[in-house]
This record gives sequence, C-alpha cells and structure tokens, in this order.
Amino acid sequence: MHDFLQLGFNEDEHAQRVFDGILNWGGGASGGFFNYRFAQPARFHWQHIGRWYPERQFPFTNKVLFDPITEKTDGRLRRCRSTNTCPKIFETTSESEYWAKGGSLLHTDTLGNDLEDPRNARTYLLSSLPHVALSGPGICQQPRNPLLPNRALRALLVALDEWVSENKMPPQSRVPRRSDGTLVRPLQKRVGFPQIPGVTFNGLVTTGDLFDYGPSFDEGILTTLPPFLVDSPYPVFVPRTDADGNDLAGIRLPEIAVPLATYSGWAVRSAAFAGDDLCDLAGQKIDFRQTKAERLADGDPRLSIEERYPTHKKYLREVTRAAIRLYWQRLLLDEDVRRYIGEAKASNIGR
Repeated sequence: MHDFLQLGFNEDEHAQRVFDGILNWGGGASGGFFNYRFAQPARFHWQHIGRWYPERQFPFTNKVLFDPITEKTDGRLRRCRSTNTCPKIFETTSESEYWAKGGSLLHTDTLGNDLEDPRNARTYLLSSLPHVALSGPGICQQPRNPLLPNRALRALLVALDEWVSENKMPPQSRVPRRSDGTLVRPLQKRVGFPQIPGVTFNGLVTTGDLFDYGPSFDEGILTTLPPFLVDSPYPVFVPRTDADGNDLAGIRLPEIAVPLATYSGWAVRSAAFAGDDLCDLAGQKIDFRQTKAERLADGDPRLSIEERYPTHKKYLREVTRAAIRLYWQRLLLDEDVRRYIGEAKASNIGR
C-alpha cells in the first residue's frame, strides 16, 4: 500500500479517490520491489535472503521531505496531494518493524529527527509485539513471541471508519520519540533491556542497504548489470523498554501493561542457524520466574509472578484497569475488554 500511494494509484481513471481509508499493518518504513528492472513485487529484503532486493529506499514517510543522501525531495503522499486523492491512513507497526524494517523512519527524517504526522495520517506502535506471532523457538534461541495484534487492530479499524465516515478525529499517534527518550539507538544501555540470564542482547538490526539499480527505462538505457551496494546510510532507532524489557511507548495491550513475561519484537538465532545473528521477523517471550526464590537463585532481575500478583484479585484488578483504560482511549472494543477480563478471571495467576 505504501507503493500504491507513492505511485499515484489512489486516483482512478475519472480522477476520483479509490480508497478513503487505509489501515497498514506491519509494513514498517519499507516499500516493495515495484517499478525496478526485473521487479518481483513479492520479494523483499531479509537478513540472510534476498539481499539485493530493494526495501529501505527513500521516501519512507507520508510527509514530503528532502533527503540529503539521495538529494531527492519526495514522500509517500506527494502524488495524491497534487490530485486531492489522498486517503486517511493508520500506520500500525509491531516492535519487529523497528529492528527488521527500519520502522523508526516512518516518523523520523533521514537524519533521525522526530516528525509529526501529516493531518491525514496517524502512526501506532503495538508495544512489544512481533511481526508474526509464533510459538516455540524455531531457529531462534528463545521461545518466539505469540502475541497477536487482532484486538488492537479491530478497535483501530472502527476508529478509521469513524474518521472516514463521520469525520470523528482518531486517537493520537502512539509511537516512541527521540525527544522524550523512548526512541533510542539499539544499544542495551540505551534500550534499557534487562540482563536476563541466558538471554543474548547484541543490538543487531537489519542493515538497510542502499543499492544503485542503474538507469531507469525512461532514460532510454537498458542494462543487465546487477545492482551494486552504495551504502547503509539511514539511521534507525528502536523503542526503549521498561525494567522488564517491554516497550514503554506505544499501545500497551494488557499483556504488556500487566505482564507475565518479557516480550520483544526482536530475537537472535540459535547456534545451529548462524548463532547470535538477527532472527529476522521473529520476537521472543521470556517468562517471569514463578517465585522470588527462583528468580534470586537464577540471578533474574525481573520481579517474579509471586511478587507482582500476590493475589488473584490484584491480577484481575490490574488487567481490568488496563483494558478499560484502552477502551476509553478507543484502542480496544467493549467486546475485547470483556474477553480480557474473562481470561484474567479464569486464569490461575495469584491463586
């Protein structure tokens, strides 16, 4: 959808707007492999696969900016603005996009400075969520992150519909910012991720290689030479975490606001699969210890389940408060608030 807008396809043959609203999920600041020589739109750049496929190519944001790297002025909405065919947009990302798809470039310029959204767009981080919810370690060192975005996306879809249909203003953007210290360089001291026994934090992010793909067809030159690497010039930043390792900024669903584990949108590979390298778009789940004695014996700095929720009533109360707070912020629907409360009530936490 980023490329759809950038290439001007939200204007139909009669100069009318095609889509009134777009809810993007998990796109990061990336585009697809469109409008290049030998383009394969379904291919994209992974850490170990498809390294010559373009992904982190300017422009990244919905705002029109000058990029000193390419010396171009552009933005995702430049064409639709000129034809008055821009939709209303929700950019929603998981934490994974910040580590694997340059997600911070959605709301910073190419030098790393904070940007405000244009009037027709909002940006939301779903705190500590993965690009794809999975369980078990797979090729990663830790069990992967199983959290789903569905409940937040349902509420955001309703809010987008109300914005388009009734001109009801949507929730404000919820993203980490350089200005308040919640968007930082991927260094453990800056991120604040705890020293958890047996858990590797090395701060790896995808490189975001910039390639030269040669002259375009409209220059009258056809070449079959492969693209060549220019640089990896664009600075990317990641969300800062709390003492548990869960993201501070963004939409903190009850699983993050009232946690039972550390959840991250990044992970590293196990020894048999290029050990300690980035585990692509996977996240991880690192359970809290059950008792204070267990965590002290293991040297785990995170409070145990026993210390956090000494009674079931306390756990239920905190989940209820977190869910209702999101409801009043229009970030959860009533039916999903009831689901969260019902699941907490049926759990054994604190019993």
